[in-house]
Amino acid sequence: MQIDMHYYGLGFLARAAGLPEKDALTLAYASQYVDDATESTPMNCGDFMFDPVRTAHNGLGANSWTVQRKIHMPFHFIPPEPLTSKPDAFITQPDSPMSQRLLDRARTETDHESKIIALGIAMHTYADTWAHSGFAGKEDDINDVQKMLYKKNGRWKKPGLDVTALNLLPPIGHVQASSYPDLPWVEWKYRSAGLQKNMPRNNHALFLDAAKNIHNYICWLSEATEPITAWTTIAKEVSDTLAIDDDRIEIRIRGWIELWTKYFGSIAGKRFHYHKLIWRNEAFDSRYKGKTDWDTRTREEMVVTRFHPIKDFWNTRWVKYHRMALRQRNLVLEELW
Repeated sequence: MQIDMHYYGLGFLARAAGLPEKDALTLAYASQYVDDATESTPMNCGDFMFDPVRTAHNGLGANSWTVQRKIHMPFHFIPPEPLTSKPDAFITQPDSPMSQRLLDRARTETDHESKIIALGIAMHTYADTWAHSGFAGKEDDINDVQKMLYKKNGRWKKPGLDVTALNLLPPIGHVQASSYPDLPWVEWKYRSAGLQKNMPRNNHALFLDAAKNIHNYICWLSEATEPITAWTTIAKEVSDTLAIDDDRIEIRIRGWIELWTKYFGSIAGKRFHYHKLIWRNEAFDSRYKGKTDWDTRTREEMVVTRFHPIKDFWNTRWVKYHRMALRQRNLVLEELW
């Protein structure tokens, strides 16, 4: 899934399920930040070093076993249950027992804000069990995508050369399928080399089922203290929003913003908006905000950078995010190895 679902869709569903506005937005932000937390180098904060937990990785480094084990599987391609001798033990499955374990663990946090952030991280992984179903977070022939086709105007078509060329990459996650698993309206199919069978994929049906399960789970939470908007009330409009056939993500985001505005009005005078630097900037002195845009920096550049945390650094949402991400990663690693 992409930001349209991980932040905007989840934010709307959380609000509809009875979370107060502040909690719904915090939950959604933590969910999307799973795809944006590229920081992994210990950070020089003057009197101490802060060691963040990386939950996102792009580029050639994503092929390493360390990344597969510590990023892909704990946060994006959760295996369905503690590993067994089954050959499909790593294949992501919708609404799996392990993904539910992550949600249940998040609920044990005693600090309310930490609990909402932990739930947001777990919700990202939980939602991805639908989008990433059939794929594994480790290098495996299961992820070897062959004979891929997608439906356009009622006809099956082959993807462009930019997609088919991805077959040259190692079969990790859904890299060989490009972004097709993450687009909510797409109907497509392929043959899995590892499973030796054809894999039909109706993303709209998968995403709609994910949305329903997310809404139902949040309704069940004790944190759902606001009036609940029933799934039957919003199901048709959620379905229509997920069916928006447009590669431009801003158009799909607009659909969720319009739903939020229709049901809940404006957000305390602000826009329903995400930016990856918001929580980073909250954690560091305002004079050094430019130093939080570190996604393109090398490890060497990060090591020599001096960061200036605010006085209440340890209580910021950015710090809590990394603490909660560490706990989720540790739970997964303890269960799987």
